[in-house]
Amino acid sequence: MDMYISSDSTDTDSENENENEIENEKTTENENEKTTENENDKKHEKKTEDTNTYRDRPTNPNDLFVVLVINNRYVRWETFLPEENILDIYELLRDKYKIDNCTLEIRDYILFPSRIRKVAHLCKNGGCTITVTTKNPDYILDKHLM
Repeated sequence: MDMYISSDSTDTDSENENENEIENEKTTENENEKTTENENDKKHEKKTEDTNTYRDRPTNPNDLFVVLVINNRYVRWETFLPEENILDIYELLRDKYKIDNCTLEIRDYILFPSRIRKVAHLCKNGGCTITVTTKNPDYILDKHLM
């Protein structure tokens, strides 16, 4: 008895194998895309963490409240200890807000970086407002900063 294999069944088998291979490739591509998306999310999170190296400190009852008005556009509240100096304000602007070149003004006086002059000298009644003017007039505050 002779057995014949019809060409139809062979074609169907190879078509099924091809379809399975295509589905496997698609699944692998989807998994790769998901991995890439997850890696991109992690990179974005890491970038955000890396860009803001400033670390908050615990509150203190002696804190002085300083309102920073940046380019007459952004307003932020910060606290400083009375023994901190003007250089600490510049460092906060550099580390937290990524502002390197700027001018600080309080009551029509320009504040230069100084270790001698204390924040307490500037703040009467526990607080003050400092106007920050950046060298870059198009400065945009990072949305992740609160």
